[in-house]
Amino acid sequence: MLKNFTESGDELRVTDCLNLRPAEGRSEILKVAGAPRVIAPEGWMPLIADGERLLVYRPADLSIGWLDPEAGLQPGDPGVSVAGTLPSLPLCAFAEGTAITVMTGDGAWLLEWTGSGYKVPGLAPDWPDIALTAAEGSIISTTVPAGTVGDLAVTAVDAYRSLAADLNALGQFMQPFMARCLLVDKGGRVLHVTPPVCVTPATGSQLADPLHIPLSEDSHNGCSMEARGFRLSVALGGDIPEAWRDRVTAIEVFASPQFHCCDMSGKATVTVSRRSGAAMVEASANVFLPGRENAVGSSNLLRAISRFDSLGERIAVIDNPFAAGSPAQWTVDAPQVADVTASAKAFVKALGSPCARVGRAESLLSLPHTFTAAMTAENGGRRLWGRLSRRTWRGYGAGAFASQIGDDMPWQGQVRVVMADGTTRVSAVDGLGTPALVGPVISYPDPSARQLTITAGGAGLTVDLAPDASFEPVDRLLAVTVNGEVTGTAGLSQTPVAVLAARGSGGAWDFGRSRFYLFGADGIRMLTVSASAMSVTLLSEAVVADAGHVCRAGAAVYLLSAGRLLKLENSRLTALDGEWRQFDRLVYCADRDELLLASTDDNEATSLPVGGSGVYTTPLVLRPLGGHSGLLQSGASVYAATEDGLVDLGRRGNEPVPVSWTATVTPKAVRAGQRFAAALTEIPLWTDSADLTVSVRRSYMGRSALLKSYHVKGAVRSPLLLRLGVRPGVAVEISVQGTARPDTLLGRPTLTPH
Repeated sequence: MLKNFTESGDELRVTDCLNLRPAEGRSEILKVAGAPRVIAPEGWMPLIADGERLLVYRPADLSIGWLDPEAGLQPGDPGVSVAGTLPSLPLCAFAEGTAITVMTGDGAWLLEWTGSGYKVPGLAPDWPDIALTAAEGSIISTTVPAGTVGDLAVTAVDAYRSLAADLNALGQFMQPFMARCLLVDKGGRVLHVTPPVCVTPATGSQLADPLHIPLSEDSHNGCSMEARGFRLSVALGGDIPEAWRDRVTAIEVFASPQFHCCDMSGKATVTVSRRSGAAMVEASANVFLPGRENAVGSSNLLRAISRFDSLGERIAVIDNPFAAGSPAQWTVDAPQVADVTASAKAFVKALGSPCARVGRAESLLSLPHTFTAAMTAENGGRRLWGRLSRRTWRGYGAGAFASQIGDDMPWQGQVRVVMADGTTRVSAVDGLGTPALVGPVISYPDPSARQLTITAGGAGLTVDLAPDASFEPVDRLLAVTVNGEVTGTAGLSQTPVAVLAARGSGGAWDFGRSRFYLFGADGIRMLTVSASAMSVTLLSEAVVADAGHVCRAGAAVYLLSAGRLLKLENSRLTALDGEWRQFDRLVYCADRDELLLASTDDNEATSLPVGGSGVYTTPLVLRPLGGHSGLLQSGASVYAATEDGLVDLGRRGNEPVPVSWTATVTPKAVRAGQRFAAALTEIPLWTDSADLTVSVRRSYMGRSALLKSYHVKGAVRSPLLLRLGVRPGVAVEISVQGTARPDTLLGRPTLTPH
């Protein structure tokens, strides 16, 4: 009903207003609102708008498809182009470039627009193992020149430095190093990570043992120093589904600096040993290269693993690894280093630097694990996720831990992991080239793993793992991601029902920060995220029980809370007049600048113009299915699943619709104590086609009596003038009922006295 108001003339009190809205630019004139356009048959639910397309899904069979809302549903047309089948009901969805991510109970499900339809990669596959092993290189040698015992402290180190520089110039490694691979898509988003492994030649660290050089007097004749170079072999241990092959655009190979067993900026330690032989005393110099403690070993491996994100350098990009004709095995050169001495020295220093600890929650949600979520919002390049569910990685296969591949014969193997709760996970693989040697680093990306057994080619190895017994319940966590990477989490006492991006204040304090509203049973909160911290502030204790109780309208957010309609602007909350307890759905219609309030238990919706002075009703019977409210607000459009099908409330047809309008006009007394007797009622009505009944009733002391009733059919080009021969009364009730086209206009009635 319209808001009651009193002008200089009569008082008008509207009690019913169905399918009528203020005309554009004429708030005193009402115009018939056309029926919303049906764009898909009943059973389809709106999911997300993707440019000019609307993605929809059907809970009955989990079909997902798309349509053009502009086209509408034509007779004989299915209305929806089916793209695929979801693994389970969708929880939330978001668009990123040409790709759509649909979060389901089974994980993130993908589809991508190709220009003419959608390609459906679906759920991420079980990624194949990638074996990182040493590939044979060159054998080079150098000479420690003849000289005195004292010279060896310098010349031995010079010889090592020469070997390291020469192999580096050849693009070959000399010593073990840490490596891992990332699978990335065309946007640079990381899809999968391999475990960190130590790539080492069969001999392990080279020249780590002391040199023994024969002496004559205090001199020696020199000796040869030899090193075997190697490159990095990258081998795929399997394939992925065709829909994902083009999506994986590259393997990025990362490597740490090498574990040199010689401090090339120092001096060797030299000792002399003598042994009496049959004819003479034999003497030899024992040369211990400086920095042997920096060679690969358990402590240095742990330091390198924990600092790999900062130490690892991308040394190669393998494009389109799953494309047809791809060799599935590549050889990667060592990166060129301008100064091998300085590089090794910097690496040793970095190994001793403080290590930034990653939060347990972040590690539980980060790759190779993933998660699904029931709600999401984006602000300032950061994406917030709520109501999380963890999706654990199945585990790496035997090939991922191999440091050597023995032959090209077919083989089968498995990795069996026992978790802290007694459950077992088994990852079985097969392929060509049996892993002949397991590297010194064996890890499993789950803090609850306690034992791991690797079986390959009939041989087996079992290692005990140290489980982390403490866990955080991820369902009460909020996670923040940047380009798909988890950058932070925040724990809450209760899970929110909805999250929305909040506008910043525009001040210097907001620079580099992202703000989000959190709505739930424990109130309304503001989450502020920066590069280094996350904080949560309580704005109000107002209870929000459902995601359908919240909507954005321009710079403001409106919400239903305990029968109240509230408006939230920045951190200020105000209540709107009225009783709103009967509604359980709320959206904003941008084309009309009004709120639409509905109930799944009613057959009408109420529209409230933002900043206006009226309330109107419209027929709307929602058909929520599969836990979905049936309403989707997207930009200027609002889509609703109704008994007539999926409709677009922003696009209206021109066919006749039912209309109803009732108002009581109380005439203004001429002077005090004088009663007003109406002789003429003027009802401004213009229409090209209508079928209406206009009734006028006398209303007095709570009772009404019919005075006249008129049937209007066809076109009306001038106001209706109804003559009333009645006794003086307090008020006249005017009612307009029937059907009319959207071009029908209705103005404010007036009464003319005798």
